[in-house]
Amino acid sequence: MKGASLKRVIEIAGRLGFDTRPLRLELHEIPQLKTPCILHWDLSHFVVLKQADAKGIVIHDPAQGVRRL
Repeated sequence: MKGASLKRVIEIAGRLGFDTRPLRLELHEIPQLKTPCILHWDLSHFVVLKQADAKGIVIHDPAQGVRRL
């Protein structure tokens, strides 16, 4: 089953009133993001970044649930 493209996610978010902009980041830059936000994980599927701090990150992954990395 094929999911949504980045373009489609941006379009839907805009219709819902969210300001969106795609960014390309390195892992060490993730803690600078405002949360929650959507990440295009490994350019294969989307996850929601819930928290990022010195201990790691917390994501909500539709395929695996809540994960701390």
